[in-house]
Amino acid sequence: MAVFKPKHTRPLPEDAPIHTERKSGKKRKYIEATSKRGKKSKAYVTADGKSYLCEQKKWAGFYRDYHGIRRKISLCTDKTASELALGELHRLMELLGAGRSIPPIDEIAPIIRKPVVNALEESGQGNKTQRLSKLSILGVHLEDYMAHLESKGTTHKHRKEVKRCIKTLVEGCVFRTMADIALGRVEEFVIRKKGEGVSDRTTNVYTDRLRYFVLWAIERRIIEENPLTGLKRRDEKTNRVREARPLSPDEIEALLESAYNRPLEDRAGQKLSDRTIRKLRQTGQQRRLIYSLMLYTGLRVNEVRSLKWSDVEIGTEKPFLSVRAKITKNSKSTTLPLHTWLVSLLKEWKGQNSEVEASDSIVKVPTSMLRVFDRDCKAAGINKEVDGKVVHLHACRHSFITMLARQGAQPHITRKLARHSKMDMTMGVYTHIVHGDDSIAIEALPIPQQREVETRATGTDDRVATSKAHVRNHVHGGPNHVRNHVQSAGLTRDQKCTFGNKGHERAKSSKDSKPLNERDLGNKKAPLSLIVSEGEAVGGTGLEPVASCVSSRRSSQLS
Repeated sequence: MAVFKPKHTRPLPEDAPIHTERKSGKKRKYIEATSKRGKKSKAYVTADGKSYLCEQKKWAGFYRDYHGIRRKISLCTDKTASELALGELHRLMELLGAGRSIPPIDEIAPIIRKPVVNALEESGQGNKTQRLSKLSILGVHLEDYMAHLESKGTTHKHRKEVKRCIKTLVEGCVFRTMADIALGRVEEFVIRKKGEGVSDRTTNVYTDRLRYFVLWAIERRIIEENPLTGLKRRDEKTNRVREARPLSPDEIEALLESAYNRPLEDRAGQKLSDRTIRKLRQTGQQRRLIYSLMLYTGLRVNEVRSLKWSDVEIGTEKPFLSVRAKITKNSKSTTLPLHTWLVSLLKEWKGQNSEVEASDSIVKVPTSMLRVFDRDCKAAGINKEVDGKVVHLHACRHSFITMLARQGAQPHITRKLARHSKMDMTMGVYTHIVHGDDSIAIEALPIPQQREVETRATGTDDRVATSKAHVRNHVHGGPNHVRNHVQSAGLTRDQKCTFGNKGHERAKSSKDSKPLNERDLGNKKAPLSLIVSEGEAVGGTGLEPVASCVSSRRSSQLS
């Protein structure tokens, strides 16, 4: 098939010499144009003499579409390849015109794919969704997927992030059609990201976004099989690049003090007017309030930025903060109680700005808040990184949840205040164990109340029985040995060692117990007469265990 190079016009240079030649009995004007590579060629001047004709780089050709209309198509820079592609396009159009089937779209040259797809749509052949699956996934299906997410009620921020992740992965794997998606390329993309220092959590975000997109395509019958079958998520706990470190109470106090004083301290030594000093004090007070809202409510920085005075109620007996669904990450509204100290800061801030309205923002959070936070931490003497854990702005939320856990808040209450959907996120990611917390938890366990045992020796052993449990267990073979003698003595459940104050009361009442005699033991002579106080008998030292004070079936048989 015949191909040609289209021509376009360019302005004629003022100092370019114009030549004339006679061709086919006609005179034509031209100039010698020089390309970027220094190659000279003839460029014919237009009839008005103001511009000249210049050839395009790509070859082009004409074809007739499904309805027989003559159309032009741009091909490629190689002439032979352009001729072959144009001939293939003519053949496919003839097949479609005759109502016959054509090869799969992904087997057709990309430069002629678009007119073939248009001819398929106009002819009504095949399933439209299957035809569209051969188009660029960024051009058609990704937009349809975004519309699907919007219909589910997702936020614009979430859809934007999903689209960014899918585009990044698609461009990194060089996917052009749905048929190009392959497990091997995705795994190579993950390996490259790991080599760049990206955490496992970030790589999981990319693969999860693509995984859900593929599942949506299967549900819509755009593709038949899942090309990502066998793709496993990486363990996020083993490799956390920026694991947050919660602030200690001393560091929180130093941070709030630094945030309040640093704006004025940075201008120390300069002559400042009263108005400037007042403005700097107000800036420090505002920064302290921003940190306090994050540390004592667990709000994220963008949520604090979107707070309005209509969202807080500080005049009631139980002040609270209403977080609108529009500003939250999970698009759910909630109500959070306010700390008394935080309420005092809000009242003080509102008192200094008496002209504020309900629709005004509580504080103005600057876009460079992360850099401001780093400077405040440096001024407060807070280490940025300790043991591989980093203090950043979102660490204020980690500090809030960790403080709740250290104060003994129940896990489900902590999860509710953190506004997490899963307990694993609250307790596994945001709750941090500070050095010494495990020792404090162990020491808080209840201990058993020890019982004293009064014994009277029989002369068979010169050793003296002791009432100290830890000494007695060490001397007489440990607690198992004592337990066996307690069972052999026939003690009831109420007479055994118990926890709490009830054990003390029973021990006190047992002091009135009468000693055993021979009649209680039957005809067999008792080797020892004991006063047992609440259930621990002693044996193995010449002080043999005795039977219960209550007559048993065995004692009646002995009699």
